[in-house]
Amino acid sequence: MIQYFGNNLKQHGYTPTAMELLIPHLKKKYVIGSSSSLKNPIFRMLNMVWFFFRHKKETRLVLIDTYSTWAFYYALVIALLSNLFSKSYIPIVHGGNISKRIEKYPKFTNYLFRNSYINVSPSLYLYSIFQNNGFDVLYIPNFININQYPYLERKNITPKLLWVRSFHQIYNPIMAVQVLSKLKKIFSEAELCMVGPFKDNSIYEVNKIAQDLLITDNIQITGKLAKHEWIELSKSYNIFINTTNIDNQPLSLIESMALGLAIVSTNAGGLPHLLTHDKTGKLVNCSDVSGMVKEIVDYLTNEDKRLNITQNARIQVEKNYSEINVIIKWYSLIDSILTIKSTSS
Repeated sequence: MIQYFGNNLKQHGYTPTAMELLIPHLKKKYVIGSSSSLKNPIFRMLNMVWFFFRHKKETRLVLIDTYSTWAFYYALVIALLSNLFSKSYIPIVHGGNISKRIEKYPKFTNYLFRNSYINVSPSLYLYSIFQNNGFDVLYIPNFININQYPYLERKNITPKLLWVRSFHQIYNPIMAVQVLSKLKKIFSEAELCMVGPFKDNSIYEVNKIAQDLLITDNIQITGKLAKHEWIELSKSYNIFINTTNIDNQPLSLIESMALGLAIVSTNAGGLPHLLTHDKTGKLVNCSDVSGMVKEIVDYLTNEDKRLNITQNARIQVEKNYSEINVIIKWYSLIDSILTIKSTSS
């Protein structure tokens, strides 16, 4: 049996994590038990510990979603238990702020990442951080089902912007409103659609700034949409903007690349490892409103260049993030571990 520990909160309306999407595929080949789907953080921790002890006898491998936030301590506790009972474990590392966690808490991070069988990074950004800190690491990216993302070649586009993230200060949704305001001074017909759940008070700040800038009629805020809903919505938009201040490898960006949206993103965290400026997208400094507007204007006025960039982005997604290629890498890793454990037992 393989135990998987993560924030399995899809049933509570949360966007499923990359591992939540992967586990059903792994279950086609392996026996896998998952924990925890409890929403309360304390109960979730207790449920994880209970689940570990309940299945420790038959467990051969432990997979642990590992974040840079306070949820890091879930991974630390499960790693402690895994070491105590001689169970091989693999942290799957997420979070653009993991470097600060490593720097601030070296004792905890060294324990977690040096005692693991291997650490798996879904981004080249985190991969480089782990290598620089001397941790054994393997790069296996997140994936999408490419068939769910029809590529749309957009010609003669208008300034219709799409933003898809949680409304949270780390994703800087206010910048999207500021970009629209400045863009409207050049293109009066410019509009913005913002898609995502409300995580903090950012939504109120967005609404206030939009009112102050007199552009509320040019902004549509949908709240959270199901995957198929925002994919359908994307057909009415041309340029995807990503305004985050902290990031790793956002799935919404990979999805936008697959859909043929022209992307302008901040260069936070791992984003330069995902996008190559003027080849698969455009990158600007964090909070650089004028810089983002400039790159949007470049898309609007240089169609051949824009179409070349969006085509390159789709090819990159098909090559690096398609479902079958990523699943094969996971099969290979798990098979090698289970083979070694069978041989040594």
